[in-house]
Parts: sequence; structure tokens; C-alpha cells
Amino acid sequence: MKETDHPWIKVLFDENEFVVHYENPEDDNWIKTYFWNKIVKICFKSYDYGAPDFLYIFFEDNNDNCIIPIQENGDDDFWVEVKRRKLFNPKYAITADTSVSQYHCWPRD
Repeated sequence: MKETDHPWIKVLFDENEFVVHYENPEDDNWIKTYFWNKIVKICFKSYDYGAPDFLYIFFEDNNDNCIIPIQENGDDDFWVEVKRRKLFNPKYAITADTSVSQYHCWPRD
């Protein structure tokens, strides 16, 4: 998965897992399930206004990381859920949400 795939990615979630649907008409489609409790780090990558921001999600199994696009205005349901679960420090998320063209990770190195 790459940042340029963002138009074809949809994420659904519940209390235990989130499911990434990749549906590109010019490529193979796939569905992948991830578990919230396996996340070890999340990095928020912001862009200039008008472009989506991205969450880089890292799991206990380093071979199974993913990139999730989120809405630029910060009200994306998935991003809200990440903060609700405290997988990304809510106070630090304010800095990430308001930054432009920067990379913020939690937990911080």
C-alpha cells in the first residue's frame, strides 16, 4: 500500500479490529483485517491543505504495517477512534492535526 493509493482505500472498524478495503479498478482488489491490540506505533504525516493526511500504523509483526489516508480536517472517523483508544496521545494529536508537511509519531522515539 502506498500514499498514492488513497482514493481506493476504505476503512471499517469495530471494537476489536479494523478492515482495510482496497478497490482500485486498475489493480487487484483486496481486503485486510488488522487488530487494534497489535498496534505498537502510529505516525501521522501531514500535508499541505487540500491533500489527505496519512496514518502509518506499525504492528507487533513488523511485516504487517499499513498506511491509512485520513481527511485533512481531522474529523475522520478512523482518526477519531485512534485518539479515543489513546493509540496516539490526544494532546500530541492537536499538534499533528494543525501541522503542515510534518511527521509525528506516538509513542515518540
